[in-house]
Order: sequence, then structure tokens, then C-alpha cells
Amino acid sequence: MINRLFKAIDSKDSKTFLSFLAPSCVFRFGNMAPAEGKQEIEISVNYFFESIESLVHEIIDVWDIPEGKVCHGQVSYTRKDGTVLNNPVC
Repeated sequence: MINRLFKAIDSKDSKTFLSFLAPSCVFRFGNMAPAEGKQEIEISVNYFFESIESLVHEIIDVWDIPEGKVCHGQVSYTRKDGTVLNNPVC
């Protein structure tokens, strides 16, 4: 499941990404304002996907918790100008 989720994200496939979310969820990416509900999340995620050339996640560890899963890893964003930004992700 985790591999399918991050494959969708790295493919910039917002429809598949949204299929992993509950209808009434809240999604917050970095320092952006929270997006509430799938429609608002889709707009936010697509806006971000359009702002970069590509992204690649490397998942380092996954923990199972009663409410779901927690993932820790690294993400590399390739910007439109070709520069690459690496950040931790959780």
C-alpha cells in the first residue's frame, strides 16, 4: 500500500493519491494552508505538481500505529529550472 501511494505521488497522479484519503480528511503540505476535503486537496496537490518538474520519494522506514501508518524518508524535488531540492519527509 505504501509503495502504491508514493508511486502515485511520484507520478504526479492526484486521482490515485486521493483514493488513499478519507472523504473528510485534511491535508497539509509543508507550510501551505491546510486543504479540507478531497476536492480542495486535489486543487492544492495539482497546483504543487504543476510547480515542479518531478519528485522522487525514498521511504526509509514505516511504522504501524493503531490509527494507520507513519512513514519516514527523503524526497527529491526537481524544479522547473533543473535544480534539485532534497528534504526529509514524514
